[in-house]
Amino acid sequence: QEVTKGVDFMVLWMDCDREGENINFEVLECCMHLMQGASPYDRVYRAHFSAINPSDIIKAYNSLGKPDRCQSLSVDARQELDLKVGVAFSRFQTRFFQGRYGDLDSAVLSYGPCQTPTLGFCVQRHIEMETFKPEPYWLLDLGVMNSGKMCRANWDAGRSFNRNKVDALVAKCRDASSPPASANVVSVVTKDKKQGRPVPLKT
Repeated sequence: QEVTKGVDFMVLWMDCDREGENINFEVLECCMHLMQGASPYDRVYRAHFSAINPSDIIKAYNSLGKPDRCQSLSVDARQELDLKVGVAFSRFQTRFFQGRYGDLDSAVLSYGPCQTPTLGFCVQRHIEMETFKPEPYWLLDLGVMNSGKMCRANWDAGRSFNRNKVDALVAKCRDASSPPASANVVSVVTKDKKQGRPVPLKT
């Protein structure tokens, strides 16, 4: 409110999503009446951006729009639904489970449209970890000595859970030529790779 007092224009730079749109109107409700002149909403603008790098900021500034009240109202509706559904289902499941399990260590079993599915993912992952049974697997590791230097060759398949298959490949390599065993290089591909700096966060 101190920053807004007496200004002629207002540009809102909130997150470019529905939640950000809802915050825009919360800001307007608190601050718009402090702007100078009549019809202050005509001098309120909304910046739409997805990254905080200079090019995106300049592009957003050069293409200002207006706040979207419909998106803001949709957030208000969702919040109200979340509250009513959460209260109703929390009461229902608390009574339901307390009637069947008297030793529950919680007075209230809360329900939320976000927290309950998230809890389901966590429980599912916990069950997978508890019931996981490790299986042995085998790798092919080929080392070629050339001019006193060791060159390591990686197997395209990565690994195999079939030991007989790996043993057969090892035997095939050993029998490929008479001692001393040798390897032929059929092609060489050289690539230059440049690691750029990390890009800004995009929402």
